[in-house]
Amino acid sequence: MRFSRFYPFLLALFTTAFCAAQPYWQNGDRLGYFGGFATVQGQGEQVVNAHMDLDLGGSRFFTPKWALGTEVSASWDPLTQSVNTTLRAQYLLFGRSDVSHSLLADVHSGVGYHTSQTIMGTSFSSNDVKMGAGLQYTWWISQGVGVYLWPQWSQTNGGPSGLWGWQFDLPIGIQWHWHK
Repeated sequence: MRFSRFYPFLLALFTTAFCAAQPYWQNGDRLGYFGGFATVQGQGEQVVNAHMDLDLGGSRFFTPKWALGTEVSASWDPLTQSVNTTLRAQYLLFGRSDVSHSLLADVHSGVGYHTSQTIMGTSFSSNDVKMGAGLQYTWWISQGVGVYLWPQWSQTNGGPSGLWGWQFDLPIGIQWHWHK
């Protein structure tokens, strides 16, 4: 593979990784975040595909360690649109924002609805469900800013075949927090 063909791949990879960073806020006993990413794929001098994803979510701590959260995400492609919702039960394993590290575990379940249209104009839709767990590690750079890594494993029937399979997501982002 020549470098001239490999260079757009690297550019797309780093652009996607950079754009997938999700801002995250903590306000007392509430957490909230929004985020998203966009990708454009090209072949030669033509754009052949584009994708945009937006996420919005939040949690409320009912005790100093336990929280319940919800999340909504929407995805758009030229011929496909998706809406997903997720419910999370979260437990603070270690830390808070006034120490240099924290660890937040979650168990989640969700549902999704997807619509697609073929080039010939035929439309179809599908539903899927997921269940899984995640573990968010945050390194607090200062008392107000942290960098997080949030691996999430889910079992879902959302693949092309509709059969159950494992899905792995790895959001990376920056968190801000403040207190009233």
